[in-house]
Amino acid sequence: MTRVPVRLCLFFTRGMSLRVWHEEGRLERELRLYDILASRVDSLSFLTYGAQEELTFQERLGPIAILVNRWRLDSNGYSVLAPLLHHRALRRATIFKTNQLNGAWCAAIAKRLFGKRLVVRCGFVWSDFYARETPSAWKRRLARAVERWTLRSADQIVVASEADRRYFIDQDDIAASKIRVIPNYVDIEHFKPDPAITTERGLLCYVGKLGHNKNLPALLEAIREMPGVRLRLIGDGPLRKPLERQAHGAHLPVEFVGTVPNDRLPRVLNRAEAFIFPSEYEGHPKALLEAMACGLPVVGSDAPGIRDVITHG
Repeated sequence: MTRVPVRLCLFFTRGMSLRVWHEEGRLERELRLYDILASRVDSLSFLTYGAQEELTFQERLGPIAILVNRWRLDSNGYSVLAPLLHHRALRRATIFKTNQLNGAWCAAIAKRLFGKRLVVRCGFVWSDFYARETPSAWKRRLARAVERWTLRSADQIVVASEADRRYFIDQDDIAASKIRVIPNYVDIEHFKPDPAITTERGLLCYVGKLGHNKNLPALLEAIREMPGVRLRLIGDGPLRKPLERQAHGAHLPVEFVGTVPNDRLPRVLNRAEAFIFPSEYEGHPKALLEAMACGLPVVGSDAPGIRDVITHG
């Protein structure tokens, strides 16, 4: 029997690029799996939303090819036109895969054009997150319809949790046999307890985006009522300045570290006495899993995504 070559193309999340992965400190974490995969397939390529500057990462990626947005289109336009713009490379691929549902319609369009197999992978239900953050009813309906069309276009769907699997079965009438649960991974050779690092008494640690769904203003208010406790916030985002003003105005013991590369996170986590994650909703949070792998006690809100990871008590 003739062996069919495996030429995989990964479609990045809408608006995402290698540069953003690098700036957010997660480039190495994201690439770790694909470094392994690149040695097991005939070819591997990334379709990203970054422009020509993405090619500066080519040496780090080695055999992984980069398909860039050299036309500098906006994210929405590129998500629709990329299959045509990269038609030569995509015709050669045998499997398309997505990183998240946001923008996965780009791969679904490519599947329709070129007749390739499509694996839709998602870490959370995008339309649900979008609905929480978008007041426009017609935009919410459009997101839901596009998401459903994308899922039904897939040959295989990979979700990070059993809750998401049940959601797609119940709400989108997707066949159970088409959905596989593969939780987010943690490199336990990297994220593990380190007895050589001294724990800082009273230190709470948070890792993640300083964004609106993270419930961080409430966390800072809680710190006010906890004498002897200090909070270290690792990450960046649109709420950093307001949070800094809140902490300064109330004289709270809060340290803003900014982005820390993923390979340095285990040392930072092992210094904390506990990890805290107060989000209003999550997917399958990697930061929480990595803190657990380091042996930290974790405190999380009773919210979607978090309650699926933490066993209370």
